Amino acid sequence: MTTERIKRRIERLLDQVEEAADAEDWETVQRLSLQVLDMDEDNVDAQTFAKMAERSLGAAPSPAAPTPYTVEPPTSTKAP
Repeated sequence: MTTERIKRRIERLLDQVEEAADAEDWETVQRLSLQVLDMDEDNVDAQTFAKMAERSLGAAPSPAAPTPYTVEPPTSTKAP
């Protein structure tokens, strides 16, 4: 059974998760949601926020990822 202290901790973390989600700070949402799930793996709110963060982080391009582009071959201006 979860103690009152842990319940209070979970509530504080979920408040922080909600603020981070409002700010679209998905790395913080993910980190804090996982902390809640470590204490209460069945917490539906934390599960939902963790999924939101996972989808949002997966959809955003990584800053280190190369930008794809195509190189067009030069066109000749000389007549055949």
